[in-house]
Amino acid sequence: MNRRLVGAFVLTLSGLLAGMAPIGGSLVAPAAAATLPPNDPPVSIPKNPAFPSSCAFGAFDSSAKCQTATLAAIANARAQEGVGPLVLPSNYGSLTRAQQIFVVINIERVDRKLPPIMGLVDALDFAAAVGAAGFADPVLPGGYPLTGSGSIFAGGAATVLGTLYDWMYFDGLRGVNPACTSSSSPECWIHRNIILGTYDNNPSSMGAAGLLGSYRGSPITLFAALLVGDRSGARPAYSFTWAQEVPYLTPPPAVRTFTPISGPASGGTTVTLTGLRLNGITALVFGGAGSATNLRPSADGTSLTATTPPSKVGPVSVTARFVQGTSTVGRFTYVASGPSAPRSVTATVPAAGRATVSWTGPASDGGSAITGYTVTPFAYGKVAQPAKTFGAATTSAPFTGLVDGQTFTFKVVAANAVGAGVSATSPMVLPPFTSLTAFVQRVYADCDGSLVPAVQLLAEVGALLAGAHPEAYPVSLRRSTDGTTNVDPVARLYFAYFLRIPDKVGLTYWIGRKRGGTPLNDASSAFAASPEFTKRYGPLTNLAFVQLVYTNVLGRAGDSSGVAFWTKQLDTRAQTRGQVMVGFSESGEYKRKKAQAVDVAVAWIDMLGASPDQTTFDTWTADLTSGAKQVEDLMASLLADPRYAARVRG
Repeated sequence: MNRRLVGAFVLTLSGLLAGMAPIGGSLVAPAAAATLPPNDPPVSIPKNPAFPSSCAFGAFDSSAKCQTATLAAIANARAQEGVGPLVLPSNYGSLTRAQQIFVVINIERVDRKLPPIMGLVDALDFAAAVGAAGFADPVLPGGYPLTGSGSIFAGGAATVLGTLYDWMYFDGLRGVNPACTSSSSPECWIHRNIILGTYDNNPSSMGAAGLLGSYRGSPITLFAALLVGDRSGARPAYSFTWAQEVPYLTPPPAVRTFTPISGPASGGTTVTLTGLRLNGITALVFGGAGSATNLRPSADGTSLTATTPPSKVGPVSVTARFVQGTSTVGRFTYVASGPSAPRSVTATVPAAGRATVSWTGPASDGGSAITGYTVTPFAYGKVAQPAKTFGAATTSAPFTGLVDGQTFTFKVVAANAVGAGVSATSPMVLPPFTSLTAFVQRVYADCDGSLVPAVQLLAEVGALLAGAHPEAYPVSLRRSTDGTTNVDPVARLYFAYFLRIPDKVGLTYWIGRKRGGTPLNDASSAFAASPEFTKRYGPLTNLAFVQLVYTNVLGRAGDSSGVAFWTKQLDTRAQTRGQVMVGFSESGEYKRKKAQAVDVAVAWIDMLGASPDQTTFDTWTADLTSGAKQVEDLMASLLADPRYAARVRG
């Protein structure tokens, strides 16, 4: 049946000396009518078994006998309304009485598909304790933000569970609720209805208390609870939450098999557990060796794999840890093996073409003394140099002859009388740079003339770690928007006007002007008026200038109509000489013709800070034009050049 919960229930102590639990209850009406759960029992359900006889009177009783009998009676009462037995969480015995009240009330709600109360609040716990000590329903603290609330009190039961029975199953007609005098009385089941009630958004906070008091000179147990629907946006700080308790309501993991039962002392063995709820295992401890790594439960929790830690030779006990506690799952025997992986492996670049690899000894010698170490350099997944061996006391190794501009890692392996152990790999290094970050920053500054954006820095370092070749980065900058719109047009003007390799000072200056917003036409006009151009060609008529443009840029004489058109553009001042030259130098024909020459000149100036000599320039331009070499080859050679290393190392 549905009722509006209003009014207050008057506390009575009748029947106390006969062992009955006195009960009180009151509800502050919510803003909207609360809907009570259906299926209230028609009358109070007799306690079967009669658990008070199994429990102490006038004192708290935590004995297994009392708890078992009380749970059996609750299960019998719940069965009559189609609800399964109440299952306590595995940590119930370690909870405070306030927490026990909170948990069992929530179990009653959740088992009926009602939302749980979110948590206990210290201020409400205090109010509950004050109410219990005064043999009265708790009173809300003044000014507490709420949409509705309910408060309940009881005394005399030996346990929280016994009190719960009285509130939930013995609160109606023929029970311990003296205000329930007929089946139509509104006070019948008021405590139950407060526990299972709603307060607009459902009760979200709670206070509870369980105290030992005195009545007429005799000890008595006192229990109280205060359920509150918090006002929206006024969530308090919880001292204990339902979310904390939920894991303990699930049965603990159950391990059926554990294999294999032995493995090398160096660790690294993959063990497999089968059973139920294995996804609840938080750690797998191998005796004094420590915890396994790489715990990987299956989605359904029926299997779990893990990697053994290194250990001394011999058997150890294996213990599973989970929220509900611990459990021994088997024994594992460590046998002599190669050592575990060396630890703290690092690599540094003290100079161009060099690296120093350092490490500390393995956590496990595999059951046999370490006899030495082997260090192998790798570049792009392949052995870069022959491996070197070192004595057992060695903890660092120098390497020389490394190719600058390549990335390297170093694998370090310890050995003992049994054989080689597990390898460990150093972080990546890139000579002549001190770090991958330094490489990206320097190349960006060389090619772009500014600081690399943080996002690009992270992306490029990540690409190197993923296996990208370093020379790919300056190539990408050559093909960037800055390269194609600022750098290359200026370089082409140099070739068009002066028929030579750009010089570093002039190219850098005009690229900076272009990046700063100076139009290319202005740069072109400045080139046309430069002393170098006028000294080379002398004063030129407009016709002579146009004919020169055809010869220098396109490498051929101009057709008569084309020469006439461009000459007229200049004669009528429709275009300047700078604009005419840009029209030719930025044509598709000239871009294709000078693509390789621009790549060689710009790359050389960017990376080495100087123009290439003519022979080198001609050789690389021819190789790129024929396809014998790629721009990546050019960049790799510049990164490996000792002159570049000298610039980088300062």
